[in-house]
Amino acid sequence: FLYNTKISENIYMTKHCANYYAQWIVLNFLIKFCGFKGLIKGFQFKKKLMQEHFNQKKFMDSKQFPKTKFSGKIIDFKNETGEYKIVGKLTIHGVTNDVTSSATVKKVDGVVYLNTKFSVIVSDYGVIIKSKLAKKIAEKVNIEVNLELK
Repeated sequence: FLYNTKISENIYMTKHCANYYAQWIVLNFLIKFCGFKGLIKGFQFKKKLMQEHFNQKKFMDSKQFPKTKFSGKIIDFKNETGEYKIVGKLTIHGVTNDVTSSATVKKVDGVVYLNTKFSVIVSDYGVIIKSKLAKKIAEKVNIEVNLELK
């Protein structure tokens, strides 16, 4: 199966949340591959000022690093509902790191759902938080990925 659809990804930074919609995703159960790619400017915050700061040069620098991507494998996928391990590479801010997470995959009425959560440390991706912002922005960011593929 090869799916192309929107991905809804929630990024939690302290008390604030951003929603994100990727440009494309691929979920291929035959070769156990999953991946997504999107624009950093695709993150939508509840507060417009947060979105402006997020894209500025001193944080995500979406002009120099306009895209994010993930490419990985679903380990031991059995083409059935269950809990699986996902391993792959996540690129943010021009830096690529290994990511490992568990994911729930299920199929209901012809719709496939994949849900996973993982955390990243922003400095691991070359994002430096200035000392006066350190109290407002978490060093460790929780990412929740919820795919609904039709």
